[in-house]
Amino acid sequence: DWSSDVCSSDLDEALRLLAVDTRYTAQLARVGNLDRRRRADAISGSPIEGVGAHYAHAAGLSGAGQTIAISDTGFLTTHEVFAGTSVTVSGAPPIDDHGTFVASVAAGNSANMVGVAPGAALILGNYSGTASLTSVVVLARQSGAVALNNSWNFAGLEANRADYRILFAPADGAAYLAALKSYNASGGVVVWAAPNDFSASGVGLMAALPVLEPDLAAGWLAVVNGLPTLSGDDVVAARRLSAGCLEAAAWCLAADGTWIGAGAGGVAAYDIGTGTSYAAPAVSGTLALLGEAFPDLTPQQLRVRLLASSDNNFAGFTKSGKIGRAHV
Repeated sequence: DWSSDVCSSDLDEALRLLAVDTRYTAQLARVGNLDRRRRADAISGSPIEGVGAHYAHAAGLSGAGQTIAISDTGFLTTHEVFAGTSVTVSGAPPIDDHGTFVASVAAGNSANMVGVAPGAALILGNYSGTASLTSVVVLARQSGAVALNNSWNFAGLEANRADYRILFAPADGAAYLAALKSYNASGGVVVWAAPNDFSASGVGLMAALPVLEPDLAAGWLAVVNGLPTLSGDDVVAARRLSAGCLEAAAWCLAADGTWIGAGAGGVAAYDIGTGTSYAAPAVSGTLALLGEAFPDLTPQQLRVRLLASSDNNFAGFTKSGKIGRAHV
């Protein structure tokens, strides 16, 4: 809850940003043409407000000095939201809407939108194969990236030993797993989007990987898409729009994944979208804000702070089993 850490003048500035700054007010049009099945009858407020990032921004935090690594489909790195951003590109990723949108939610900044951590540096690479994925992970470790964002899944692979072997038994898969373990051992946090299928029976192999590799749990987050109802700064209700946390519940967060973000149709193109793909970089951006605010803490210590401070005292939230096994 960033609001509890800002002074009264910063609080006034945070509210001003939401009310009059076009980078923030642009999100009020986010209902757009989203199909009715995947949104509430009405969407009010801003995904930035749901995260509380406007309080951090008002207090002068932007994620400066932090790095977010992103593996995705491709990126329009010349888009206006990345002007002035330190961008390191791994390999030669194509130009694509999805990755551009994801990166803009994490760290974009222009006159037309602001991401969660607009001052953070970016490492961008393609997810076209395990070799490309491994290269991004290695760069993330070498740069001390606070988060490694993955807004995608290996289709059809679930958290069981048979599917684990399909991915990681081959040499290139083994190298990818070794790189993830090395990044984890260095203190980094891997952020993985859960499936968008509301009725899914699992979150997929990668979002739930610590089920099979328990040592990874300290540096792992799964993210689901939830539409919050706010009363002041408090979440008083939430509507789940994706799969639940399921077997990843102990390391799972919900974030508002309905955004207006950068598109690849031109350097000033913007799109409207909803999904765990855009909830995940909101979490990655939040880790970058925390990294700037608490430079003496490791990313994994920031992860614990984020999990411990997330609001779960609202209508519709249920939990079962052991502490930490909550389902959103």
